[in-house]
Amino acid sequence: NIMLERVVLLAALVGLVSGGHAPLLRIRGGGEEVANLGRAQAPLKRANAFKIARVLSETFERAPLAEASTKNLAPGNLKLGKKMEGIGYNGGVKSELDDPFLTAYVNLKLAACGVAMSKMANKEESFMRLVEPILKTYQEQQHLLNDHGFALCPADQRIQNFLNEYLKDVTDDVPQLPTRQLKLDRHGLAKMLSLPKDGDSFQNDIITSYRVAQGVLHNPKSDKRTTAGVFHISDGGLPVSYEKKTVPKATFAKILAEALKPPSDLMTLPYTANSDQKAEVYCSLLLRPLACPEVVGFTEEKSNEVRFIAPGSMVSNLDFVESIFGNGDNPDLAENDAALDPEHWTGTTGCVILAPHLIRLKKKDVGLPHISKATELQKRDGMCYEKDDELYNNGGAFKVCARDARGVMVTVIADNYFGYCKKEVKTQLGYTANIYGMTEEEHAGGCMAYPSYDLGDEFWAKDLGKIAGKGSVAFLGDTHKHFTETEKPVTFKDIEKEYAEAITFHEDGYGVDKEYSDIIYVPEDATFSLSSQTVSWKDGAKKISLKPDHTYILPCGYKIEMVKKGDNSVGKKGGTTSANQYTKWHLKGTTAEGSFLHKPATVSGGGKSEISKRIEDMVGYGPVFIGDIGEDFDKVDAIVKHDFSKMMKAGGKSLLDSIGAKDILDPKLSLGRMIQILTPNADYSDEHNAFIGTIATHIRELLCVLKQSYKLEWGDNWRQHYHTDAINGALGHELKIGDGSLLSSYIRVGFRSKHDETIPLKSDDSGKIAWKTFTLRQDFFPSW
Repeated sequence: NIMLERVVLLAALVGLVSGGHAPLLRIRGGGEEVANLGRAQAPLKRANAFKIARVLSETFERAPLAEASTKNLAPGNLKLGKKMEGIGYNGGVKSELDDPFLTAYVNLKLAACGVAMSKMANKEESFMRLVEPILKTYQEQQHLLNDHGFALCPADQRIQNFLNEYLKDVTDDVPQLPTRQLKLDRHGLAKMLSLPKDGDSFQNDIITSYRVAQGVLHNPKSDKRTTAGVFHISDGGLPVSYEKKTVPKATFAKILAEALKPPSDLMTLPYTANSDQKAEVYCSLLLRPLACPEVVGFTEEKSNEVRFIAPGSMVSNLDFVESIFGNGDNPDLAENDAALDPEHWTGTTGCVILAPHLIRLKKKDVGLPHISKATELQKRDGMCYEKDDELYNNGGAFKVCARDARGVMVTVIADNYFGYCKKEVKTQLGYTANIYGMTEEEHAGGCMAYPSYDLGDEFWAKDLGKIAGKGSVAFLGDTHKHFTETEKPVTFKDIEKEYAEAITFHEDGYGVDKEYSDIIYVPEDATFSLSSQTVSWKDGAKKISLKPDHTYILPCGYKIEMVKKGDNSVGKKGGTTSANQYTKWHLKGTTAEGSFLHKPATVSGGGKSEISKRIEDMVGYGPVFIGDIGEDFDKVDAIVKHDFSKMMKAGGKSLLDSIGAKDILDPKLSLGRMIQILTPNADYSDEHNAFIGTIATHIRELLCVLKQSYKLEWGDNWRQHYHTDAINGALGHELKIGDGSLLSSYIRVGFRSKHDETIPLKSDDSGKIAWKTFTLRQDFFPSW
């Protein structure tokens, strides 16, 4: 009776392996406890089903099952440790991969598939003899389903329906997905099957797997990152991008047919590798990767469905993919049929078929034309041959996919590189996002970037968008004009009317955000001063303290902050981060409206990750150096007084004259426009371009420093505000202003080498030490 109870509970738990479609295998009767065993309830169904299996496992050898009653196995009563959450290393001497219950479970699945089982202990043999009549009944039912075209699980049937329609115009014999599959319906089952039952390693031509303390270590033959010539797409569906190779649809059909004819050694399941009779079977896995997260009140969580089908020896690939994207459970069960839960399904289906043996295919055998009959596109993509023995894709790894607007994508990967499997799921998620809409594909999205500017040490808000009347002038004017122009200027009174519920307004004429006390709202005539550390308005009659870590917002939305420029901890030594010794307080201005920057989409190695990193990590800060202060300032003064009226070619108007600027220090001329004037241009006269060529790099940088720190009230007497210290009786080279230092920022871009065209190293011994650095504009602040 006890053994019979075990059989009934096992059948209920595993849905008799492949979870066939016969009503006999779907236990719906009985009390609540049996229902919980036969069909785990959402949302904890998978976790609880596994916990139930672990309880059964512990009782399989050591105690009668009656002691662990069905009542105690109900999901609400399960309290198991973390070690029971997956198949693998449990921290003890004995591995869960050797669990007697799991080995019986695997043999039950193999028997249900009609393939050879692994070596069994006496108890396992007795158990299998007991369930043999049930298995025979199940197999007969599977034969009937197969005869009537219902042997595939719902997801596979959707894929097969797509292939039937997609390929019907190029072949009368559409390749059929395998009906006999070892479905990996539990997380960790792939890991267990990737090693022989009684062995610690498995090896063939494409993979070597080892048993280790943490579980299993896989070492695939292919471990590379190149994508050159790898991506092939069948025509007749959605448009193919230029960098991909276009494959004739008839060729895709033949490649798919060959993919589903793997050699015998590739089909061998590692779990039975040491058995007298080796199991040759396909392994398959259902994934349900998230495509659209839940947004409360707007949309439910939605996922895509992806089916992986691999020859038995490649079950390690499925172990890898499962470790990233999880396990979608038994694809045969109604509760796992995405089509029966449309609220949580994107309506898209993917299929990935692993077939490394395809690299031996010949171009001629897959229907590619001779070069004499090929189109220009086929010649470009190598989809033709000159010699009869030419291999497809020159015998290299590739993946080819077919997809159209119907929402099904089928990919064949001719390699066992684990990375291709992971990336293919991401690719199919991108396809899902584009088909479903209202979601982001892998390389979609980006960020909102709000341009920021260095405002120096004084700022007059009323000059924002206008030509400054006094103080620092280099970064106002037209630079901000397009950010602040509105049909009707916004005043602080408008803010008081519109945001009374969000802001606490003070009688002195400023406001504090009710939720964030470090956000201060100030009037449109506010003046910011670092020297006095105040924010004042009404011509100084009203004022508050200017504090670090506070944000001051004008009525137009423009934000001003007091920040320590250079304090971004760019240097690392001994595993710790040290702050840059060159820092200085500045006023930072940030625009109210940002720009949406799309994340770039490019192939591997294109630099996506590099340009997604914080630029501050590549920026260093230091003092402004000068040669001889007298001589260098003479050269700067000569440029300031230079006649730019003839800078343009005949008939052209000077950039200074066009805006009525007196010289390049005039507030009507922005720093950017000054840099433009001093940069060679085909529209400039030969004389002006020659003049630009005479300006040394350090003089150009010194001129930008002057433009940054110049104040209108200085007039032509700007030189007296700068100095250098005397060191050992001689003038130093660090330029200072007033009683403080000047700060310059530099960006590091790679290392110098002996192959550099301009200033090469004498040898590469200093490589990875000598940086290539470039000076940033004096008004630069990283966007927020």
